[in-house]
Amino acid sequence: MAYDVFISFKNSGENGQPTKDSVIAKKLYDFLSAKGLSVFFSNEALEHLGKAQYTKVIDEALDSSRFLIAVGSSHENFNSLWVRYEWESFLNDIRSGIKPSAEEFVLYNGMKINDLPRQLRQQQAFDAGDKTSFEKLYNFIKNALKAMGDSGEDTGIGPINQEESKPPKPPKVRQPLAKRTKTILTAALAVVVAGAVFGGMVLFGGDGGPVDAGSSTSGGGLQTSSDTGNNTESSTNEENPQASSDIDNTTSSGYSNAVGNTAWNLLNDGNAAIQGDWVYFNSNEMLYKTKADGSSGHTLLTDSVVKYFPGINVVGDWIYYMSSDYCIYRIKTDGTGKEKLFDENYASNIVVVGDELFYRKHGSLSYFADTPIVKLNLQTNEEKIIKGNVTQFSINGNRIIGYATYPTPEGSSKYSDCFVVDFDGNVIETWREEHWISSPAEYQGAYYFIEQHDETLDGDTTSYLIRKDGNQTTKLTTAGGYNIAGEWIFFQDNVGCFYKMKSDGTKSSYITDEYMFKYVIVGDWIYYMGSDSFYRMRTDGTDKQQLP
Repeated sequence: MAYDVFISFKNSGENGQPTKDSVIAKKLYDFLSAKGLSVFFSNEALEHLGKAQYTKVIDEALDSSRFLIAVGSSHENFNSLWVRYEWESFLNDIRSGIKPSAEEFVLYNGMKINDLPRQLRQQQAFDAGDKTSFEKLYNFIKNALKAMGDSGEDTGIGPINQEESKPPKPPKVRQPLAKRTKTILTAALAVVVAGAVFGGMVLFGGDGGPVDAGSSTSGGGLQTSSDTGNNTESSTNEENPQASSDIDNTTSSGYSNAVGNTAWNLLNDGNAAIQGDWVYFNSNEMLYKTKADGSSGHTLLTDSVVKYFPGINVVGDWIYYMSSDYCIYRIKTDGTGKEKLFDENYASNIVVVGDELFYRKHGSLSYFADTPIVKLNLQTNEEKIIKGNVTQFSINGNRIIGYATYPTPEGSSKYSDCFVVDFDGNVIETWREEHWISSPAEYQGAYYFIEQHDETLDGDTTSYLIRKDGNQTTKLTTAGGYNIAGEWIFFQDNVGCFYKMKSDGTKSSYITDEYMFKYVIVGDWIYYMGSDSFYRMRTDGTDKQQLP
């Protein structure tokens, strides 16, 4: 039998009793089945098929399923023998091309995104504590099935296996576990990519995410340089915050960006960037350009852009981005001259400042070790290691702001060592935060970041937007992530509603409850990944448009 969805979970604990994971998995099974999907749920399937052929049944179900949802409430449960075998081998099949159209999701409960196994941190994740998480999961699956040509009805009934009307492709042979282990370990390298900490948006329905990039304040050390392009001057107003002098890609006629994108756009994975009156954006792993005022259509520049963390930077004639092979490429703004900058795989955190490119180099499978910041001179191709053991960083002027998060012996992160260094690695400032943080950046002399707190005995977390000004630290609001543009901080609270407020935490106002994943702000537009496609809307919550 072919399945749409395979649900992977730990069924029973050491005491033989059902786990919390199994309860959540059963509810998910009932929900998706009611939507018309064919779902493999081991408690149901093995009851009818018998446990004697457990391994054979599991492998056949994995082979025939188009989606896998890993359900768990702890690092240990996600790493239990059979659960790990299921989600890891399924992911390996995707990356090796055996299941090129398949997708893997994570449904977690009562834990931090940072506590997920490394490979799962890079997958689309949903918090089971969110009452809409099942519906969001279903929407992703429904639209993915439509893209495969198996669309469901407009009534909301989900896509159903259509084996009678559409013969299935013969599955490729799945190797036994012992033979696949080496291949799985090799494929694990592919997930050590651009996400430094895939916190924020994935964990709390806010934005969050791996990378940071530069924000050059007015009067700072970076100046714009002449460009042969046809950029026109951007207007400056409160609702066009990216044109503010405090944002690095303010441009004038005949000038290029000094820094390839704002720090906060790249904190949210950099799915779009603006230069002059052109916006360059990622939609469904394709790189497009369009006029910022919406007066033009969408021009396709190239494909093979990594889906979740492209880190788009635009400086002069060049667009820099992460490709689907997890290498850094650049292409000219007219779509010509595409080239791979170097053969270093698994780079992340792209930040282009003038003729220098900064990135994190992943030298091993370890997430916390051997991940230095490297500076590449784009003219001479000379590289220099700026600082080692870095989890995430951003750039403001000629200062690099970052941190390293250290795991406890149990594997969870309990504190973060923060730093500010110059472009040569000279230390300017250091301090320690006693919590796991993400998205560090500097704005108007103060540091901002997301900080996670364990608030309950059962391990539930709440994240806050923190403002650190000298020795004074302020919790501005609960937030899963944030983006600063002009005078405004845009953020999603822990239940997914979207707001803006002044940088001191005042004048908070509601914008929308639209589900936004990986949102960036360019001009007076918010570009984001919705539950079923890529969209943009005005920063006041109006004029929602679906992107190609």
